[in-house]
Amino acid sequence: MSSHIAQESTAHTDIDSANDLEEQTNNPHPTPAQHIRTISLVFLGLLGICLILLLVQSVFRMDTAYAFAIIIVPVIAAVALWIIEKQKLDTVTLAITAALAALAVVSRIVKIPIPDVELTSFLVILAGLSLGPESGFLTGALNALISNAWLGQGAWTPWQMLAWGIMGAAAGWIRGYRWSQNRIVMFVWGIVWAFIFGWILDIWSWLTYIRVYTVPAFFASLASSAPFDMMNAISTGVLLLITTPWAVNLIRRAQDDNTVSPETSDAHVVQEPYE
Repeated sequence: MSSHIAQESTAHTDIDSANDLEEQTNNPHPTPAQHIRTISLVFLGLLGICLILLLVQSVFRMDTAYAFAIIIVPVIAAVALWIIEKQKLDTVTLAITAALAALAVVSRIVKIPIPDVELTSFLVILAGLSLGPESGFLTGALNALISNAWLGQGAWTPWQMLAWGIMGAAAGWIRGYRWSQNRIVMFVWGIVWAFIFGWILDIWSWLTYIRVYTVPAFFASLASSAPFDMMNAISTGVLLLITTPWAVNLIRRAQDDNTVSPETSDAHVVQEPYE
């Protein structure tokens, strides 16, 4: 009798766990608490990097840009490893992420005949919208690191990795909301994030080349890159306007069609001994 009751309670527990898992899967919207926690962690991380940057620069008398590069590259590498290990990205997601990162690299190296127009930011946002913030961050960071092997590595590389990584992660954070499939909304989203990307790089330019740490000098740095930022913003926004939401659905369908569940894989995969 007691064993029968125990079996029933175990069965009810399994059903409740399955229902909870199904509810989490069908409800991809982050809760307000998760948003606050994520924003707080990003803010504290950037604040910590700035404090370490000031410490390294004051102790070793290093240039600001190179001090930042020394700090941020290990941080980005650690974040990438944590994403792969902790989030347990499956091989299909990693393969699609690598393909999108490769496309972003090629689109940055092989220039479009129209000046200052690139597909890179569009592909980074597309990766985040399709696969999540982890893949978006990896696509953005890897794109900057690999493409600069051809275009030239320097102290600007970690800034580009950080800017594109945040862009991809931010796109992944909104992927569960219905308005992320609205063309007009994504058009505005692409424009805004293209400008944010440019402003992050303007901070690097202001700290490295201008070196006049005043408010007018900072806005002068922003104004100097405004034409490039405008072209990048328009191209990114227009591409999102044209491809939303079918491009995201296409990538998600490819991910779902090639993902094998553990139950299915156990039934079809035959383990062969090593020779």
